[in-house]
Amino acid sequence: MGDRNSSDNAVDRDCYDDDDNHDDKIDDDGGDDDNGKVVLDFLDDATNEMTLGRRIALCLMNQSKTYDFATVADESIEIEDAPDVAVKKDTAGTSEDNVFMDGSSFDKETTHYDDKKPDLRRGWAYFEHAALYRYRDESIVGNHGKKKKKTKKNYELAVAGEHTVPTKLYSPFWTPHKQLGNFGLGIGLYFSTLRAMIVTTLLCGLLSLYNIIYFASDEYDSAPKVKSLFLWGSAICSSTTWVPCPTCQCLTITKGYTKFGYFPPDRCAYGNDNEELIFVVRNDCDGTAWQLAATNFGVVVFMLIAIMFIGWHLRREEKEFSKNHLTAQNYSIQITDPPHDAKDPEEWQRYFNEKCDGVQVTVCTCAVHNDLLVQTLVERRERIRYIQAIQPDISLDLIDLARISAEIWRERGFLQRLVSKISPGIPEHFSRLALLNMKVEGLSQLEYPVTNVFVTFETEKDQQHVLEMLMVGTKRAKKNNPTVLSDPKYLFRGEHVLAICEPMAPSDIRWTALNAGRAQRVKELLITTFITLFLIFLTAFLVYFAFSNGKDKKYNNTTKVFGSAVIISICNQSFPLFAKLLTNSVESHPSESSKQGSLYYKIALFRWMNSTVVFLMITPFTQTLTDDTSGDGLIPKMKALFITNMVISTTLALTDLGGHFRRHIMAPRKKTQDAMNICFQGSTYELAERYSDMTMILFMALFYCSIFPAAFFLCAINLTLKYVVDKFNLLRTWKIAPHIGSKVSKFSRLYFFPMAVVIMAILCSYFWSSFPFDDICSTEVVDENYIGEFELTPFDKETGSYYLDANETKLIVTSAANDPLYSFCNQDFMAPSTLGGFSFPFAGTTQNKIIDPDSYMTPEQLISTTYFGWSAFAILILGIVKIVWTFFHHWKRNMYGRYEAPLRDFQGIPYSALEKKSGYVPKANSDVFAYPLIACKVRGLNAALFDFTDSRRSHKFYDLTLDVEKLLSRSAMSSKEEDDLLVPGFSVVKYWSASSEEK
Repeated sequence: MGDRNSSDNAVDRDCYDDDDNHDDKIDDDGGDDDNGKVVLDFLDDATNEMTLGRRIALCLMNQSKTYDFATVADESIEIEDAPDVAVKKDTAGTSEDNVFMDGSSFDKETTHYDDKKPDLRRGWAYFEHAALYRYRDESIVGNHGKKKKKTKKNYELAVAGEHTVPTKLYSPFWTPHKQLGNFGLGIGLYFSTLRAMIVTTLLCGLLSLYNIIYFASDEYDSAPKVKSLFLWGSAICSSTTWVPCPTCQCLTITKGYTKFGYFPPDRCAYGNDNEELIFVVRNDCDGTAWQLAATNFGVVVFMLIAIMFIGWHLRREEKEFSKNHLTAQNYSIQITDPPHDAKDPEEWQRYFNEKCDGVQVTVCTCAVHNDLLVQTLVERRERIRYIQAIQPDISLDLIDLARISAEIWRERGFLQRLVSKISPGIPEHFSRLALLNMKVEGLSQLEYPVTNVFVTFETEKDQQHVLEMLMVGTKRAKKNNPTVLSDPKYLFRGEHVLAICEPMAPSDIRWTALNAGRAQRVKELLITTFITLFLIFLTAFLVYFAFSNGKDKKYNNTTKVFGSAVIISICNQSFPLFAKLLTNSVESHPSESSKQGSLYYKIALFRWMNSTVVFLMITPFTQTLTDDTSGDGLIPKMKALFITNMVISTTLALTDLGGHFRRHIMAPRKKTQDAMNICFQGSTYELAERYSDMTMILFMALFYCSIFPAAFFLCAINLTLKYVVDKFNLLRTWKIAPHIGSKVSKFSRLYFFPMAVVIMAILCSYFWSSFPFDDICSTEVVDENYIGEFELTPFDKETGSYYLDANETKLIVTSAANDPLYSFCNQDFMAPSTLGGFSFPFAGTTQNKIIDPDSYMTPEQLISTTYFGWSAFAILILGIVKIVWTFFHHWKRNMYGRYEAPLRDFQGIPYSALEKKSGYVPKANSDVFAYPLIACKVRGLNAALFDFTDSRRSHKFYDLTLDVEKLLSRSAMSSKEEDDLLVPGFSVVKYWSASSEEK
């Protein structure tokens, strides 16, 4: 082994070195910290407080030696032989990196915790105490575990890894709905939206009972009813008659299945083996009664009113959630265009104190444009972790690594060299690590401009006062015109008009992409949108291909319906994974909310098109009302999609196969505790995916509610399952996510819901104008060629015809002299526009060269569709105006607007009095670290500013500035700011106490 004390060759010491002074150090005397609080042992959790998975794992560890491949950490080693976590002792002889989850420490003179010996028990403890949400259990206090008198639970959210106060897991069943906002405003509003939509769709279903009962009656359809419970009360028409239609044109399966002006093979036949005697199917169900359209129109109006009420309700919920959960966001402002050299927090503190009536600044973060440096440092740490994962006891001295890498290179054969191209080994990681070291040395010497400043005040009133005085809008601030300010004294440095706004929540910010420009983000969004549209067309082709192949007799009708539905459901469930990969690799988003908004847009677009429009496009118009036994009907396809989505999504969510695989299979085989803990982080979820899943189900119900009114009940059932399952996953399997704001919720209620109601009105008017969906009209008395009895033969002998094959014997049709003769007449208002067929609004008064409503509509239908069609047109205009006005209002407010009073009421709690401050501290996430890496100097900061607590290490372990200081320790430049908190190339964060004394 090389010299472990050599600063020239050490790779790991800069990552793990400690400092003599630290704020969150834990004393080794008696298991108490420096504030006298008991440090809890997570391994001593009561069995009834554990998750079922943890109890099973502990049982398997005791019963089976093959389950736990990891070795329990029961040995000690000398500090010189502990390259991963060897640290410098403080004056008391303790080290904060020697603190374990149980609060104990090894002999402080010669021993050290061996992080290379993983303990599966600690992994499960990490899962429950750091990866899942917990609340502070104030019923147990003191050092002796005495219980307080029972009081009402307040469910105060505990910091991840809290080890000084007893905590409990939230119950997935009994946690009150109002507490869901503790996990982020976006999460709380998501569940509030779900609950509101469950009630709304249930009421819509009840309002549609008249249509449901009518469609199920003999008055509508005298034929025997379909057997499926889920299709009861739909507009499926089983009463049909074969009628002569000499001018009709029919398709064979070889010519395609959908073509304007042609009838599909199922609905075409010829008589007495004479191909010139054409017969087609006529629908005998009467869906033209004005009461049906009127009832459906009432549901549309109710939905329109309900959406407005839901908007008001969600704003109220947002206010309640904000009131119950104060964060640094409630006390802070963001300056988006500071002078590039304004890196001194003291200067900002003096400016606000002197210019803004003595407001008190508590924290100031000067963020610089160092994205590339931080990303390089993160990758450097990851490479070190990869090396340790391959060989935990390896020396990380540069000379030792070079020698080991050379030995491995020399011993490799052809196959090993080939495998290393796919799965890098120690030599590949070492080569990249050496390059990253040089890259860091170069990048850290550059000057980085300040691009954003976050200022946190002591009170909420101070924040509001500053926003009222200085917020002028981005456009006005860019012009730097002093006249936009009420007083010239507000000019920063006497010459700068600052662009000030309310910031995002600290955990919402993506610090490594905070400086991405607007033009760059638009370009990236266009690229990913194009890819999404291509995948939509590809999926539609696959569904059509599967469905058209199902025309072969060897496929039964149920198979082809559910087969296409399963393809769509699988695509809907798998596309979010691709969308996340696409978004993370191509797009740059300054905030998690912005990223979720982009994901929501792509996933929702894919799912809406896949689940509604695709089936409408591939189903022949005349098959819209066909029953489920034929396999071609539109309504059975939607029923199958509802069922498969409900079963597949619920099953996948509840089983959490990926999470169980990582915890029970991968974790026991990891070689270090940190690598094991990564397997226990929980399943990652995206709020955008949850919203898009909810809106997809709602959109399906609204899209087809006129011909499938029972879909409202299926929608309510789906959403109820989603509420229960998502709440369970949130509290038992999902990884703790950043506290996302209300952006996605606002997008839904301001844009999606109005758009959904508009589309609902348009599609309802379309379906009512299309009855009876058979594309034939009576023209004259039957001619002599069609008088008599005819034995019908399928037009396409290869595929046959359901309507004929359903009879055991050949179907005989009789035509009398006075029977009408039929001809093709277009009933589809959305016929191909290339033929001049698309006509809007879908009203009885609308005509063009290929559609004449008077030729097939009843008098009642003409009146009802006229009113419905033009009402839908009016709703469309109102929806467009509303969406455009909303977009313009927000754009104008951001560009030119002034501050608007918040929804919340002031709580009167000073920021310094908050127990969980979670300030604006730059950080970067990594898949190989259990906690985020910190991209600023940790020294001098209050530990409460961080939104995590690692009970095994201090926050300094995650300080990336220490890496740079170590790498630059051989040069003179590292001493330029030796007495300062500034580190070359990094953002600066400074904290002041309430008494204005520096911490």
